[in-house]
Amino acid sequence: MYSTTDQNITFLSTEPVDADIPLESEIRNARILLLLPRFIFLFVILVVGTTGNVLVLYIYHFKSKLSTFTLFVQVLALLDLLNCFTSVPGALALVIGQDHVDMDILCTVMPFLSLYTAIASGVLFTIIAYQRYYGISKPMVILFELPLAKKLCLFSILIAVVPSILRLFLDYGLRSEVSFNDLKFNITMCVVTDEARQSTLYFIYQAVLAILFFGIFVTLSVLYILMWRQMIRSNQKRAQLCQDQPESSQPNCNTHVNTFKIFFAITVVFILSYLPHLVIVTFRHLDSNLSPVRRAFYDLGYYSPLWNNAANPLVYSFFSADFRCKCKQVLCCEPPPQQPGVSFRKTSRMTSVDQSTV
Repeated sequence: MYSTTDQNITFLSTEPVDADIPLESEIRNARILLLLPRFIFLFVILVVGTTGNVLVLYIYHFKSKLSTFTLFVQVLALLDLLNCFTSVPGALALVIGQDHVDMDILCTVMPFLSLYTAIASGVLFTIIAYQRYYGISKPMVILFELPLAKKLCLFSILIAVVPSILRLFLDYGLRSEVSFNDLKFNITMCVVTDEARQSTLYFIYQAVLAILFFGIFVTLSVLYILMWRQMIRSNQKRAQLCQDQPESSQPNCNTHVNTFKIFFAITVVFILSYLPHLVIVTFRHLDSNLSPVRRAFYDLGYYSPLWNNAANPLVYSFFSADFRCKCKQVLCCEPPPQQPGVSFRKTSRMTSVDQSTV
């Protein structure tokens, strides 16, 4: 019994070890180093997007008068936050813990939520564009009362589920062998596998996405071109109309122009943020021959839709003086400005020109 044990110990201790096999820690460190630009980009999106959209929600919910404008802004911020809380952490998990996370679940939930928020935002942008066009054409007429605006927001949120469900039935998780620092290892991205690309469901999925994207893009382009032409043609007429109104009603004339600029800017950012992603997904597959620099640009383009989640608060800050003022009050704990003899509640509503009923 003793000799048998001794032989076993001797056998195990003399087994040759392949020195060319890299340690798991070396592979993990090499993967993180290779994907470091992706990690930095996603971390910035997580911090800026979460902080900015929480601030947007707080200001437009607690510090502003409820209107169709503030309602639309809050819903868009909620959709951005949903991505910041799900898709961005999931993408970070792919960088730092590919060997320790459930790839099946991660590569099912992440693409679904990303597509869902994109479609919901696109439908909502179309509704907003139609409302803006009607508001500019007839600035003194309210097209959407608040109850109708709430129903349309709910419609956008629910209708986006239907096409997004198709993504749940496609296989994701494409693994590719790469070389970095004389090490070879696999990396995983939550993209459709080569086998799934040959299925009929994938072609249906691509056709639905193409119809949605180009339908939304064309509709938004036409509406904003019509708005721009209408603004040029009726500029003098609107100026004369505002001069004939009482002083208390004049801010409403400029409100349509201000909200047009804000929603036009976030719509352009939304469309531009998806173009690099669509180009990469359509014409470029992940391969093992990408250099670190090319892979950094590949990751930047592939995750480009996340730009939109962090950019919207910056757009509000740039175009809305009222939003900047309230941000300063919240972040610096400053009291709101008050006019002599006017209560805070009344002053807050008077200074919220951007949030007037539109």
